[in-house]
Amino acid sequence: MNEDTVFLCSSVHSWNGTRLYHKTARSLAQDGYKVELMAIEQGRNITSELTNVQLRILPKRKRYFRPLNWWKIYQAAINSKAGYFHFNDPELLLVALLVRARKKDAIFIYDMYENFPKAIQSKPWIWRGMRMPLSKMIRQLERRLLIRMDAVIFAERSYKVDYDFLNCPKIDTYNFPTYQPPFEVKSGSVKKLVYIGDITKARGLMEMLQLAKYIKQHWGTDFELVLIGTMAPELVDQMTNFIRENDLQEQVFWKGTIPYDVMWEELYSADIGLCLLHPLPNYLNSLATKLYEYMAANMAIVASDFPDWKELIDGTEAGVCVNPLNIEELGGAVMRLLDRPELIARMGSSGRYYFENFYNWSHEEKKLLELYQKMGKINEERCL
Repeated sequence: MNEDTVFLCSSVHSWNGTRLYHKTARSLAQDGYKVELMAIEQGRNITSELTNVQLRILPKRKRYFRPLNWWKIYQAAINSKAGYFHFNDPELLLVALLVRARKKDAIFIYDMYENFPKAIQSKPWIWRGMRMPLSKMIRQLERRLLIRMDAVIFAERSYKVDYDFLNCPKIDTYNFPTYQPPFEVKSGSVKKLVYIGDITKARGLMEMLQLAKYIKQHWGTDFELVLIGTMAPELVDQMTNFIRENDLQEQVFWKGTIPYDVMWEELYSADIGLCLLHPLPNYLNSLATKLYEYMAANMAIVASDFPDWKELIDGTEAGVCVNPLNIEELGGAVMRLLDRPELIARMGSSGRYYFENFYNWSHEEKKLLELYQKMGKINEERCL
């Protein structure tokens, strides 16, 4: 067993995903750990610039065929000599348990990206009548599997409320952006609104399209709405039809998934960042990563008026909160910003200040590395 090697895996996220690669893998590698990263293919350039990160790429599969990748992860894990096994998806908890039976001296860590039982309650691909019973069943199963972990990492502070039964070491590593250097303030006659993240109806796709229509009707055409992220084929069709029917071809653009550095270029060039998630259980108490990314990019934020979000945005004076389902309220708020570029600049500067001083990954990285050091010492004592 190599105590300085980490087997880091995901059957859901791409190998170069923001939290998986640019935060967790990079932080561990830069601290001297050797990282065996096994995750989903993304793009044609499958190369890590980090010399002590070894990539193992899994094919992207439809949801019902992902167990094929679970088997590959299991095989790779039991053949690995790693001293740490770091799992990132709830569906891999059972795999972790099976690997643990073969790796009794290793450290097992679970990184919780979302409160999965709560997330189940709003998954569109699950029949509505089955969501709550399935959520309860998954909560019970998850509890039995989590108590076998040596440590648990929460990406949100709100998750801990439902996991107070855990006696193992627990930390919060919030999904703050990696540090981005300062940049020149954007300028130009065409104002740019941007959204970054998975694109679904529950995350405000139709509201953002309605917003574009509203702005064109009541303010003018000198704006762009840029959507960045994955989208289901049926939603692409709905979006395309909406754009065509409302003559928004010159205002609305979908760019799909783009490389990490290109993403920041898009954010740097934007004036307003949108985060219009619906008030669903899994969203209400989770502070979306994109809020902090918008702060880093020096732009004003327009976000859903959830209590925790409103506390953050009002406290940092980085934007405004609105009812995401009220298009007139949303459109009015955005147009007031478009008419006052000095207000956009002031909100952007304030958000940037809080990003630099409080809300960037360097603060969270320390907690991650301290956990690994702590678990290493615990394991040494356990083996004596």
